[in-house]
Amino acid sequence: MPQNSPQGPRLFTVSEANALIPFLEKGLSELAAFRGEMRSLRKDIEVLSLISASAAGSGNPDAAELRNKRKRYRFIAAEIEKLNTALDDIGCVVKHPDEGLVDFFHLRQGRLVFLCWKVGETEVRFWHSLAGGFSARQSVDPPADRT
Repeated sequence: MPQNSPQGPRLFTVSEANALIPFLEKGLSELAAFRGEMRSLRKDIEVLSLISASAAGSGNPDAAELRNKRKRYRFIAAEIEKLNTALDDIGCVVKHPDEGLVDFFHLRQGRLVFLCWKVGETEVRFWHSLAGGFSARQSVDPPADRT
């Protein structure tokens, strides 16, 4: 498990971050699917809101569809919140959910940095400073820094 610090973020070794990759791949995939469905529902809800506002009666099929879409939207929003909470609870930092960018706090030569991983990579092989980003990634080698 990641090291807990009473004064700061969870610190990960490369091995600990690598062990989370299957969980992250599954969670980020689900998150991307939910976010895509949410965007689609948002458009549908906008259109149906206009239609149902101009149609008389709550028995209108468009009004019923609008209620169903809003209900699904609320469900997806709750699922996204659960996934975000699960990711936060393990201590990683999801930098860009749609691109699958995840950082992990790590001590490198006494300095707090981020280990950096992206969906599609088989293991954590890069790090960058807290102020740096994906474009500033550097190799975690030499192997002595991999733990």
